[in-house]
Amino acid sequence: MDVEHKKNEMKNGSKRTWREVVFWRNLMLYFLIFSYVGHFIEMGWVWVAHWVFGFELKMNILAHPLEPYPIYGTGVVLVILVVRPLVKRINHHILITYGIATLACAVLEYISSRMLVWQYGHNPYWWYADRPFNLGGHICLENSLLFGLLATVFLRVVFPWMEKLFRRVNQAVINGLLVMLLMMFGIYQLL
Repeated sequence: MDVEHKKNEMKNGSKRTWREVVFWRNLMLYFLIFSYVGHFIEMGWVWVAHWVFGFELKMNILAHPLEPYPIYGTGVVLVILVVRPLVKRINHHILITYGIATLACAVLEYISSRMLVWQYGHNPYWWYADRPFNLGGHICLENSLLFGLLATVFLRVVFPWMEKLFRRVNQAVINGLLVMLLMMFGIYQLL
């Protein structure tokens, strides 16, 4: 009876449903984690740009050290949902991965910038009009290539490592992490 019940569950897709729940939970975790990681990357870049290259220090980034940057979380989700399946179909070659990731990141940044301009009349977060090879100030080749590199490293190194980690760690701990990050993200959006 027990074996028959398990077979019926598998036929009805209950195992698949649980996997889908875990997939979407993990996707939300990636979004939240990398929204914060993106902010820390920005903070590091601001310090390097200031101390090494002499650029003006962006104090708004440093004033809110726990502020999530959803553009980075969205970028990671885009890479997981779009770039990863495309790359898997073509044998996961690193140069093709880099090219597709660069294009996807550039499109996301361009659309995001256009939406910010539409909403605010300008983009208060980034503007590349003074950079060479820019497209209307919304994106520039230099940053697109850098984001493509970060996305490629994410796909080739970070994502597989995190997937293994998510499988090894107790699911209650992962669920708790999700709730904590969701609360932090929500609170910060209300401030």
